[in-house]
Amino acid sequence: MHSTTDEEKETIMSDREMVDISGLSKAAVLAALWNHSAPSGMGFLQAAFGPEEGMTEEMAQEIIGADADPDYPGPRSRRRSQLYFDYLHGRPLKLNLEEDEFDPWGYDRDNGGDGTAQRIIDKLRETSDVDPPEAQVESGVKALLNAHEAMGNVNTLSTLEQGDGFAVLHLGADELGEPLEKAIDAVVDRVQSS
Repeated sequence: MHSTTDEEKETIMSDREMVDISGLSKAAVLAALWNHSAPSGMGFLQAAFGPEEGMTEEMAQEIIGADADPDYPGPRSRRRSQLYFDYLHGRPLKLNLEEDEFDPWGYDRDNGGDGTAQRIIDKLRETSDVDPPEAQVESGVKALLNAHEAMGNVNTLSTLEQGDGFAVLHLGADELGEPLEKAIDAVVDRVQSS
């Protein structure tokens, strides 16, 4: 088994095309990318904390200005890096907006494949619309597909697989089956009623 060296990782990272967001508001970028994504896996549990419609630029600006992670409100809230978003309201974003460009690899992987983030940013530059009609359609379709996949994990057990000097934990949802099922149903109902 070959492990990737730091030098190889740097080469891989430098070969990827970054997405240029210079001249755009970070809030508009965040809102546009969020609006084109959908809850995934256990993220359906956090989806209830997000907007029921699309995210506006103003909502995104409030999130950027807050110290707490909006997916974990209340006494268990944790601080987060100002402009790094792993998941936001259950939607996988996997992006760092600290600079005037970002690596789209994680976003693209979880939200439509290579070029997805670039396409969204190009459309944002063209129209200034953070929530165009196609975003609602795309996120609705993704939400239904992700809901189907997540329902397959409801009431499954977590397992630990060991081999080759490492262990892999496959998280199940046995203890969260009922709440996860209710959260998935709520998102599906919202998508189907829009």
